[in-house]
Amino acid sequence: NSYIGEIVPILSGLDYERGDEFVFVPIIPNLPEARSDSEKAKDAVPENLEESQPGEKALAKIETPGDTHEELPFWKTLGPFEWILAAVLLLLLILLIWTLFSISRLRAREAETQDQIRDLKDSPTLPVRQAREEKAVLDKMQQDRQDRVQTALVRDENERVLQEIVKNLVGRPDWCRELIQEMTRDKQSMDQLATLIAVLGPEASRSLFRPQMTEQAYMDLEQLAKEAGANSEDTAEVLKNIRMFLLTKQFLSPEQSFVDPFGFMKTLSPSQISFLLKNEPSRIKAIVMARLDTEKAATILQSISRDERTQVAVELGKMHEMPMELVEKVGFNLAEKARNVPDENSIAVNGVRFVADVLSDSDPVTRQELINGLRVSDQQLSADVESRCFIFESIPVVPNDVLK
Repeated sequence: NSYIGEIVPILSGLDYERGDEFVFVPIIPNLPEARSDSEKAKDAVPENLEESQPGEKALAKIETPGDTHEELPFWKTLGPFEWILAAVLLLLLILLIWTLFSISRLRAREAETQDQIRDLKDSPTLPVRQAREEKAVLDKMQQDRQDRVQTALVRDENERVLQEIVKNLVGRPDWCRELIQEMTRDKQSMDQLATLIAVLGPEASRSLFRPQMTEQAYMDLEQLAKEAGANSEDTAEVLKNIRMFLLTKQFLSPEQSFVDPFGFMKTLSPSQISFLLKNEPSRIKAIVMARLDTEKAATILQSISRDERTQVAVELGKMHEMPMELVEKVGFNLAEKARNVPDENSIAVNGVRFVADVLSDSDPVTRQELINGLRVSDQQLSADVESRCFIFESIPVVPNDVLK
């Protein structure tokens, strides 16, 4: 009865036009924890409202659309004290991070300093290092100087041994033949012979070894000599081996050890000998003239000046006063220089004779034009050419007995 007496006034007081709503919440026995929102709202009502009328209690249970409120964010619920405390905590956190970063930088700098100190302890000081570098440079310069001196000594020794080999081979074709046979047994020996030909030069090698073998075999050796790139030490070893071979031959046949130091001139023409003696003093020219036959010596004397011919004749008259060691040394030195003498076709051209021959073979008009041009440009050359060329204008100056 009490329930109906309470609910009837509430139902009669509802006005749907006003927007009132009736919410029925069933009461489930024995489940006090599953209370509805309306019951929670009843418990939340203050005690002073419980003493009001039953109609007002029912109206308090009625929910309207405008009575619901959304929950505020967390930071909006904080007060000034909480904000000050949060700022202080944030400042302390930043200070802690900065302190840790500074400590890490200090440790890294300390580690770098320790590494530098360790490097300085391990490595020598700057003056000591400079002294060592200077000593290394001086040692290298000294070593280079010693290498150059050693190379020069080896080169001089090679020249001396080469002269001795040439001295033994000149005038001994049998030794040249045996040397070729000894040096063509295998590839290593042929390389040594090619090195010897490269050191001797083409002229001396051709005069010594060409008559002892075929043309093709000698050309092959010359090709090997061009390809040979032996240094001074290898060349010295080859020359020593060849000298030992020749010394053995001298020991076995001492009676055949005579050598003509000027034998190489037999293969040279008068023009080549004149080219070889062009810059030599009169005494050297006299020594060479004494070793030639009279016809070749006369041809060479005609190619030098008149004053020098007289001086050469005087030195020839004093030939008996010259020591034989000097004559022999002159012969070997000239044999060495003869390796660089050009061939006959390069130095045997007589310009005056060639122009005279050209004028003799030319037609009269061309011959007269050339003679007139020579008379204008060079009178001395024109006189020399006309003295060697017989032309029509030369008839009046020819003696009568010659014309007859």
